[in-house]
Amino acid sequence: MLTGCLGAIVFVAGASSAAVAQPPPAPDPNVVLRVSIVGVERPFRIGETIPLQLEFSSAVSERYQVNAATYDRSGRMEYERFTVSPSGGSVDPLAPRAFGMMGGLTGFQFLSAKPWSIRLNVNEWIRFTRPGTYRLTITSRRIEIKNPATVRGTSEVLVSGNPITLRIVAATPAWQTVTLRNAVATLNQAPPAGSPSDAYYRARSDALTSLRFLGTPAAIRELANRLRGNPIGSDDSICVMGLLSAPDKVVAREALEQAVDNPNRPVHDRLLSTLSGLDEAQNPPQWREARQRALERLVKALPNKRGDAVAISLMTAANAAWNFVPLPETTTNTLAQQLIARFDQLPVQQQNFLLESRWDKIGGPALLPLLRRYAGANTQIDRNGRDEYDRQQLAATALRRWYELDPASARPALLAEISRPDPRLGTRALGLLPDAVLPNVDVQLAERFAQSPSAHGASLIARYATGAVLDSVLATLDPHLGRWACDIQAPILAYALRVNRVLARPRIEKALASRESTGCYGELLTSIADVYYDSILEDLARSSLDDPAPRVRTSSIRLLGRFGSPSMEAVLSERYSKWIENVTGRELEVTPAFTERGTEQDAINEGANLLEALTTATSWVTRQDKLTKLLSMTRVPRLRQYLEFELNTWRELTITVNTRPGSTSIDGGVAQYEFQSMRVLQNKLEQFPAGTRFVLRVSGQDTQAVRAAEDTVSTFLRARGMAVVQPQ
Repeated sequence: MLTGCLGAIVFVAGASSAAVAQPPPAPDPNVVLRVSIVGVERPFRIGETIPLQLEFSSAVSERYQVNAATYDRSGRMEYERFTVSPSGGSVDPLAPRAFGMMGGLTGFQFLSAKPWSIRLNVNEWIRFTRPGTYRLTITSRRIEIKNPATVRGTSEVLVSGNPITLRIVAATPAWQTVTLRNAVATLNQAPPAGSPSDAYYRARSDALTSLRFLGTPAAIRELANRLRGNPIGSDDSICVMGLLSAPDKVVAREALEQAVDNPNRPVHDRLLSTLSGLDEAQNPPQWREARQRALERLVKALPNKRGDAVAISLMTAANAAWNFVPLPETTTNTLAQQLIARFDQLPVQQQNFLLESRWDKIGGPALLPLLRRYAGANTQIDRNGRDEYDRQQLAATALRRWYELDPASARPALLAEISRPDPRLGTRALGLLPDAVLPNVDVQLAERFAQSPSAHGASLIARYATGAVLDSVLATLDPHLGRWACDIQAPILAYALRVNRVLARPRIEKALASRESTGCYGELLTSIADVYYDSILEDLARSSLDDPAPRVRTSSIRLLGRFGSPSMEAVLSERYSKWIENVTGRELEVTPAFTERGTEQDAINEGANLLEALTTATSWVTRQDKLTKLLSMTRVPRLRQYLEFELNTWRELTITVNTRPGSTSIDGGVAQYEFQSMRVLQNKLEQFPAGTRFVLRVSGQDTQAVRAAEDTVSTFLRARGMAVVQPQ
């Protein structure tokens, strides 16, 4: 389903196509790729890092763009192809396993006569297995040229670099020993006092990379020893890639198995997945069996684990069982009970994960004492400290779970937190109470906000304050209207709209007209609507469709699609028709591509947002006949692709529901519509006529939750004269 993604598809050009089969792009002589060895040309030993510099340039300005991704092959680094001749003395270190699946951020920039350069290590793609003289040629697909005839608005350009010669010699044991010793010495250096520098982290990364490419048994064992589950930095990813591409898989497997068996070694998810990954790489169809073997080894080692290794290893085993490899129910239940008993020993991120995402596996009244303790932890947020922030999130989740289990005993704790001079927890936790308003905390909320306006205080006022403190809140707001931070101004305006729409409207209009300070005017209407919706916002959005600011027009279109009444379908349809008229005859000019700037890009965005608002609106259903009409109106390739895709979903109307572990929310959809709650899904289904027939597909990890969702949807449809049928 593409719902919610049309704007992103249209607005972002040049997404990677490395993982999708594409026809070979055409070579272009206007782009030059110069390949050179970094440093002095010399013979390289087998296992020695071979750094290259690739320089891309073009004498034609603002025509070609380069994808600036710099990840290793664990990410999207399949843009270059390395060809070696003769081929008999080298292998791809990652074959047969296919990588390039993890993704990541990238950027694009125009090529010019001044080269854009990137450094790559030959060893990522080629491992030499015997000495010799080799001819290396690199072709690259990271260059694109504008091509409005394509859906993406760009086409790849194939660039071939100049061949280079590499002289490879045998590695001596003495050199291998020195290389290993130097890398270990660097890795053993303590971080400098204060905040470690970029140079410190680069040195660590280079040391691990040298071990990865060295590939000796001692280097492989060192990589296994350094694989420690660190969530920050790239150390672990280098270790993983080195172990999976190790020349001697037997040594790599033995090193990882010893780590799992070590009583003092915490076994984290990455260690276990790397162990199973060694077998998966050799025999991909048997990945389940590989994970089963790795998990069984860990479960067998658990009774011998000591100290800090126990809790982390338990968490890893339970996660693997819940995610991939079913264990006997008695074993899984035992793991869950042991986890709860050692909850205090887990890192705070793992504690958060258990309460947030594994609640369906561990939740129950027996956890109430633990939840009360963590919800009441006297944790102050440190904006610069990740650990303190995580602890605050843990307290919020614990309070929410406490309230779910025992609302009566949790309510006083919630009220006490709301009334604190400086509440620790966010509105997601503190907004749980069913009360529409809380008159008893009005004064505290208003006084605290007047003394120190904050996004937190504004959100609590928007959620709970009555009209009794409106004058006080407006007195705080008015001197800053149009100049406050967005996350403070929008909730306060939403509160004013909720308690007195007459007083709220002129203030919203003034904030919308303010164009000289924060830039909040662009998304003001949708930001308010996310907190509290009133038909006044529809009026303002409709009148803002001709606003000179593209961001205001975009926000208004989205608001009318998400919140607008059924009458707004005609308004958006008329607007879309006018847009089609404006671009008729120049459809290819408004095909999105990296070269669009200013008004041309605004035109692309407006058409895409109008189409998305029309086809995914909340208050009406855009059926096949309407989609077909919209398709017949446009020749813009990207919009036609989107509409053709959505039309295809009507061939067999399917309701999809994916239940989430430990949550009442879902990932659901029908036709081109997507939903995160059963209630919103049902609201959309009510707009379909009686007699409509649907295929129902429900999935999830919890069998009981899946069956409950199936029953809920089926019962709802039958009560409205609709039916669930078998797929064709």
